[in-house]
Amino acid sequence: MRSIAALLLVASAPCVLADTSVAQTVHFHEDFESGFSRWTMSGIWQPQSASGPCTAAAVPFPSGTNCVWFGSPASCNFQILDVWPFFHLRCNEALSLPETDGVLELRFRSFSGGEDDGIWDTRKPQISVDGGGSWTSLATVFSSDRWLHERFDISRFAGQTILLRFEFWIGDDAWNNFLGWLIDDIQIVEHAGPAVEQCAGDGTWYACPCGNNGGPGRGCASSFNPAGARITASGTASLANDTLLFAMDGMSAAAATIVQGATFNHAYWEGGTFGGDGRVCVGTPYVRIRTLPAPGGAASYPAPREVPISVRGGVTLPYTTRTYAVRYRNAASFCTGYVFNATNTLQLTWRP
Repeated sequence: MRSIAALLLVASAPCVLADTSVAQTVHFHEDFESGFSRWTMSGIWQPQSASGPCTAAAVPFPSGTNCVWFGSPASCNFQILDVWPFFHLRCNEALSLPETDGVLELRFRSFSGGEDDGIWDTRKPQISVDGGGSWTSLATVFSSDRWLHERFDISRFAGQTILLRFEFWIGDDAWNNFLGWLIDDIQIVEHAGPAVEQCAGDGTWYACPCGNNGGPGRGCASSFNPAGARITASGTASLANDTLLFAMDGMSAAAATIVQGATFNHAYWEGGTFGGDGRVCVGTPYVRIRTLPAPGGAASYPAPREVPISVRGGVTLPYTTRTYAVRYRNAASFCTGYVFNATNTLQLTWRP
């Protein structure tokens, strides 16, 4: 029988946010180069140096020579006999997030290895707004052979005091001979918005299906465009005054479909079922926002007097977070055998 136990963490030193609110501000940054006193680590979460033999595959670290690691130096994995609780890396003090009309974004760098069925060996960034009584998971992180750039819209927590932690749950005593989880360069950033750009096919995310990386911030390369396609957002994501506008370019001249997802998905299991020759992070359930022509490989939505995006997506509650991407035709024999590709993904929080 699987045993699950929760470990509580003890505060020890402050983890303070700056009290500024401008269009592009880093409110919090931790790269562990000045030590680890701002964090409490339970279980086998521990400081890690670039000289450590177990994590040589992750060298060089994103900045400097330090990061944190969930793993055991004795075995170079996370095999812990008869102990499989939730283990946490937790910032020791509450973080006061500013009110903002822009976007608050949690960023960190991640390198990990474990079971990737979404059930065991789960790796999750989490936020609490009630002093640790309950926690909201932002996503489930999957294994990678590189340092990934993780980015999440946390604007729904603007103006609140939060706790931040990273959770690793082993779950059982099987298949635990993986690397574990390394984390570095944790940031909370405020910018003008309206969206967080995620899931790029430019090498900062999981590899494109055929090594077909695109340009910076764009989707994976297609048979006709080595830079890949991109979706961007402008306007205001407000339910009372929805002026949100999506613009897409770099696609084929055939029809393109904008899709909304209710959750964030690392696309580990999605593969060609949505992304085809590309990668997307739009998680189920899906809503088709609009299929529209893309003359010259470009399109935008909505046009004047068209139905707003929030209405098309059925978003009615403020501070709802949704993800968006575009799938477009790529019928040439090129990569996976699928006849479509995808842009990068956008994540945004709908305001009142």
